[in-house]
Amino acid sequence: MGVIGMDVKYVDIEKLRPNRLNPRRITARQQKNLRKSIEKFGLVDPLIVNSHPGRENVIVGGHQRYEVAHKMGIKKVPVVYVDLTEDQERELNLRLNKNQGDWDWPLLAEFTKELLQDVGFEEAELEKVFPSSLELEDVKWVEDRKKMTITYPETKHDEVLEMVKDMTKKIEGVHYHIGRV
Repeated sequence: MGVIGMDVKYVDIEKLRPNRLNPRRITARQQKNLRKSIEKFGLVDPLIVNSHPGRENVIVGGHQRYEVAHKMGIKKVPVVYVDLTEDQERELNLRLNKNQGDWDWPLLAEFTKELLQDVGFEEAELEKVFPSSLELEDVKWVEDRKKMTITYPETKHDEVLEMVKDMTKKIEGVHYHIGRV
């Protein structure tokens, strides 16, 4: 197994073959957001395509970009070729789709809510970043995003406590301490 080269080549989209075993799917909304990104920035992330004999031009990674680009009428797409057996191809496809990491929710608070919405973040995700359902007076992440300070009216104490408990269930590794200043 080996990478033939990290050289990006532009390949006729009609020569590429989607992998029938690709387990990822994309919703209409995700497709719309991907299309918007491609329209704005182009295809900046090459597709990963197999060159192994008998598996030539089978897409290993980038199926969603391929589908959207094809629908957009893009004729040539950026490709990086790999030489993989069919078993290796299947494994890499799974790894590319599964090993993607998680969001740093506090860091996302440094972006505007409007940008995150435009990029495609859904309301449930935005609640993790901007816990606004209680109309809090102020929310700040402090000490390198390990602690959050929330300022709120005393009358909202029970609601804030419930919100914080709910947030800790949604964000792995977050613990809370409620105290009065």
